[in-house]
This record gives sequence, C-alpha cells and structure tokens, in this order.
Amino acid sequence: MSHLHADSVTATRLEELLTTIEESAAEPKTFLAGDHNPNQPQAKSHSTPTYTSARTLYPFFGDAHISSKAAVLKLACERVNTLVTPPQLLVMQEAASFFTTAALRICVENDVATHIQELSSGDKGAPIEELSTTSMLDAKLLARTLRFLSHKGIFQEDSPGRWKNTTASLTLINDQEFKAFLSLMTNEIQNASSKLGECMEQQFTSSQMHESGTQPQQGSSELSPFAAYHGLPLYEWLHQPENISRGQNFNQAMRGLSHLESTFSLPFDYAFDSLPAGTTLVDIGGGVGAIAEILLPEYPALKMVVQDLPPVVKAAEEKPSQIIRKFMHEGRLSFRAHDFFTDQPEDLKGASFLVCNVLLNHSDESSVKILSCLRNSNPSKLLIVDRLYGPFFPTEGNTSEDEKKIYDTIRKSAKANGGVRSQSLPGVYDMIMAAMFVTKTRTLEEWNGLLGQAGFSLTSVTPLRASSGQVVIEAGILPNWIQST
Repeated sequence: MSHLHADSVTATRLEELLTTIEESAAEPKTFLAGDHNPNQPQAKSHSTPTYTSARTLYPFFGDAHISSKAAVLKLACERVNTLVTPPQLLVMQEAASFFTTAALRICVENDVATHIQELSSGDKGAPIEELSTTSMLDAKLLARTLRFLSHKGIFQEDSPGRWKNTTASLTLINDQEFKAFLSLMTNEIQNASSKLGECMEQQFTSSQMHESGTQPQQGSSELSPFAAYHGLPLYEWLHQPENISRGQNFNQAMRGLSHLESTFSLPFDYAFDSLPAGTTLVDIGGGVGAIAEILLPEYPALKMVVQDLPPVVKAAEEKPSQIIRKFMHEGRLSFRAHDFFTDQPEDLKGASFLVCNVLLNHSDESSVKILSCLRNSNPSKLLIVDRLYGPFFPTEGNTSEDEKKIYDTIRKSAKANGGVRSQSLPGVYDMIMAAMFVTKTRTLEEWNGLLGQAGFSLTSVTPLRASSGQVVIEAGILPNWIQST
C-alpha cells in the first residue's frame, strides 16, 4: 500500500504545524514566566470568584487571551498526533477507546484518586498493595489499569509499584458533582451509544418511506438511542422507582455542569454591564439559580428573575443557598414558575433574556417555539449560552499549497475575535446529544438559521475560556417579523 501524499506535502504539513505551535506558544510562555495570579480572570476588576479545584489546576485560565492561545496549541498538537501516528494504529487506538471509559469508571466508582492521595507519603506515591487493599481491587489488574491511564496523563507511576496523582487525576478528588458527571458518561451515555447505529438505520428507513409516500411507524424516527437501549426516554427512565439512585446521580451531575462547562467565567468573558440600564435579566429554565449565584456578585446593579417549572421554583425558594437568600432579601433576585413554551408575562416585556444550556436538549422545532415566545415579549437583548460546533478545517491537503492554505487560515482565524479551538469536545457533546435526545450541537450557520426563524438576528459570539465549546451568543430582534404558524 502506497501512502496517500508525497513526502514533500507531509513535510510542509509538519513545518506548518511547528510554525503554528511556535507562534501560539510564545505568549503563554511569557504569561507563565510573569507575575500574575493564574486563577484570576483579567477581563474585569471585580472580586475574584471561588473556583473548583479543576479550574485552579489549569494554568491559563486567568487570562482569556492566553487561554485562547492555549486552545490553538491543543488544536495543533492533535494534528501532530494524527500526522506522526501510523494511520492503521491511529484508527485502532480510537476503536479501543472504550477501554479508557472502562478504566475511568473503575477509578471513579472506587475513588482511586482519593486513596492515592491518602496513602502517599511525602514525595513517595501510594504502594499498589495498600491501594489494592483500600480499593478492594486486584493489585495486578489495578496497576495495569492505572498504567493504561497514565499514558493519557491520568495517574503516574513515580517508582516501581508506587502510584501518584497527576494534575488530571486530582480533579477526581473532593468533587462529587464532577464524578457524578463522569458516572453519567461512563454508564447511561455509554449504554446509549451502543444503539446509535441501529437508530441511524431506523431514521434512514423512515426518511426513505416518507419520501416514497409510505407512512413510517409512528415515532420510529424519533426514538433516541437511549430510549432504544432502556425502553424509555431519559427523563421518564430516571423517574422510575428502580432508577432512583441513577436519577440522584443525574441531578448531581447537572448541578455541577455549570462549573464543568466553565460558565462561572461568564461574568468575566461577557460584559453584562452592557445590558440596557435598568433592565431585568430573566434566566429561562434557570433551575435553582446557579447562574444568578455567578453573575450577581460581580454586577451590583444587575437584577435577575429566574424562571423554571413549579417544582423547581418551589425547591429553590424553600432551600436557597446563603448567597441566593441574600440576593432575594435585597430584592435583586426572584423566582417565578413559567413554561418557556408560552409567552412571557406582561411585566417582563422588554427585559433581557438569558437562555443557558437549554436549547441543546431541544430539537430545532422546539427551540424555535421557545425563542419565538421570547421574541413576542419584544426583548431588549437575547443572550444564549450554549455550545458552538466549528469552525472546521480540512485535516490534510493534497498539495503543499493546500497545506499552507489550511494553516494560514487557522492562524488568521486564531487572531480574529473569538479565535479557534479544538473541536474534539464539541464533537463529543454532539454525539451525546444524538445518543440521549436526538438533538445536536449547532454550528454558526445553524444558530443563524434558528434565530432567524424565531425573529432574531445574531450580533456577536463570545467564547467562554477553557470550556468544551461554550459561547455567549448575543442576538437582537428582527423588525417586521411575522411568526409562522
């Protein structure tokens, strides 16, 4: 078998990648060598928020510009890996990635990282025999599992038979919400992924039948891989009596999702003081006020209304956190029961609306309904916090000129407002949405289309640093919009 490209083309790709890495690494190197607080966002002068350990461990979080440079480095390094790994081995390695899932599930469920921390002595790691006894796992298989994960930067063997945590494995200690999310990933989401191909075939058959005028079986094209595996859609399954513990795990995972998604950098990456003076910010589907807890301390003049379904609002009002109770007492925060598939109440017309991690769970049709109800309230501003999939760049060119064009585009895009970043995690979330809800992670073109149908026009996109593709999409109203029926 001959290779696809001439050596000169591959050499050009390598040269362009090294140039991209060198250019992107220059400022982060200077940043790390300077006198700064690595965990304090530089975009605002407000008080420093309290971060979870997972974010304090990331050295580039303190500066949005430096974080964007690091994102380009990740993109380039992924492409270097693709270039230098023999193609068959690259495919084989990805095909075996389920072992990473299995290994992580074992370590999360048995709290291995915490045991390593407790059993380590000074600079010496935890002896595998003691770790085995504490974890109640076979020593030889546990060592092999940890060694496998160490190749991915999770755990390390500092001397024969002794294991230590790495920066990555430290995130598994004292963070129950993150561990709950990993449990969701390595159980329900993994199970659903096994039915993805079957559902793709069913949806193809249904679309073919529709085009030929034959009526497909009702609901056959709407069945999610999760429902195909478990027999029920996700939320119905979670409320079954036998799944109470998994429902509790899901709720805990969702509570931590805002921190996992880096939305706590929201007040530093988007200027909420640019909202019209005196406006109220209404958080649609805002749960128990997690975003309000993040925004209100940083913007003393801001007032918020958090909307959700009656049971959620009741829980939020009956057991508010200390900071939520404070803002409620000051009159800066209130909770209201509201169905976002219905129009807003009269007193909130003209307000600014925030839709944070809501539309990713909904189809385009449902999302247009939600947004149209907001458009009917004549909002002063619409802010959507969600994932953005893209931009995308070719993996490889056919000629040296093609390679130069690819990396010239990447470097120019990196300098533009918003920059570029790896699409690996947005791609993962796109597959999660497909497996769990038959929805998707939307591209810029898809967001533009969605907003246009609902009477809005996209005005800006602001990325959230160190996230899995999260951005703030700002939109204004389209004049003379007529709602479709």
